This record gives sequence, C-alpha cells and structure tokens, in this order.
Amino acid sequence: MENLDKLVLESFLPSKILTWFDVKGYQVETNDIRIILEEKNIPPTPEKFKNRSIISKGFTEITITDFPIRGKRSLIALR
Repeated sequence: MENLDKLVLESFLPSKILTWFDVKGYQVETNDIRIILEEKNIPPTPEKFKNRSIISKGFTEITITDFPIRGKRSLIALR
C-alpha cells in the first residue's frame, strides 16, 4: 500500500488497526461505505511463548458501524 493511501486510511480507521490488519477492499453503496480488513498472521505472543506453536481456531467476520464519512454510514468489516 502506498504511504499516502495508508495515511488517508489511518485518518478514518481506529488507531493502529493497520498494524494488525491488511486492507482487502472497499465497497461504496448509496448509503454505506464498507472497508474490508483481514487479520495479519502475526499473533501478539509474549516472549515466554515465542517458541510454541499457535493454532488458529478462526473467527467469523464482524462488522463495526463507525462514524459517517461524507454523509454515508461507514462500516468496517473485520475478517
């Protein structure tokens, strides 16, 4: 992702979310703007557990309704 694109997205997204998620796409509809984020495979593992395997149990997609952008409801979809 270009630095300018990342800077603009960070202005709209929750603080530091791009540390843990990649932007996979977006959709602009009549009343909504949906930003789709996918979790990076970098679990926040404490130092004492660095040498252990981590097994992902997965989770379902959740959507957070955030503040409006240009009069449209903003939705952040987390995968």
